[in-house]
Amino acid sequence: MKKHFFFIMILVIITSSCNKILDYYHNHKGDNAASCKILSLSYKDSVSERKTEISYNAAGYPESVTYTSSDIYTSGPPLTYIFNYKYDVLNRLISETSDWVYTQNIVYYAYEGNSKVPVRDTIPGLFGDIYVEDLESDNLGRITKVTKRIIQNPEDPIDFPTEVHKYYYDGHGNRQEDPSNAKYPGVIVYNNKPSLYTLHPVWNIIHKDYSKNSVSYGETYNDKGFPLTIKRGNADYFQPFLDMLPGDEIDYDCTD
Repeated sequence: MKKHFFFIMILVIITSSCNKILDYYHNHKGDNAASCKILSLSYKDSVSERKTEISYNAAGYPESVTYTSSDIYTSGPPLTYIFNYKYDVLNRLISETSDWVYTQNIVYYAYEGNSKVPVRDTIPGLFGDIYVEDLESDNLGRITKVTKRIIQNPEDPIDFPTEVHKYYYDGHGNRQEDPSNAKYPGVIVYNNKPSLYTLHPVWNIIHKDYSKNSVSYGETYNDKGFPLTIKRGNADYFQPFLDMLPGDEIDYDCTD
């Protein structure tokens, strides 16, 4: 009798877990098949101007991001550099590379089998140092743990301690940080607007964030719920997206 009860309890637990997964996919199906593509982020004031433009390949995947900036204190043409995104035959992001390496990281991604979620990324530094981030994900394919370590440092092999960042997702499918994380921001408050990460799965991987909703940093929105302008001033928590800053204007290509 005890054996029968034991097996019944296991069956209940497995069934409950499967139902939770099915419920998640039912409630969130199609979220990443967004009806908009982000085209640009831009900012302009009396002394400076900045624009970030995203282009896409024939399959609809982000192909490159062009960053342009200028100010009244710098002579000559605007500073422009491009980051290129490369994919494998399974349309998985395998690299973010550029000839300009002074503002953002070049990143290479590694996968196991046919998984769409990377298990590791590698970040070469400016001075020969190389960092690796080991990535762990939950049963829904969302990255929930990042362990950053240095594997090469020409100057001091023990200069960089291992960093561990843990995350979990609340009942609404939004990322929260583990209280053990350095600079823990507390519980993050989201609104009912879609996050920019839902515009394409590539943005989830780049930012290691699969949140369904946005924080309240938008000032105006389009009819799909995506922000057209970002509030100026400080926010309690600012969801990063490429080089977006307060005061930015965002342009999209949306279909019905």
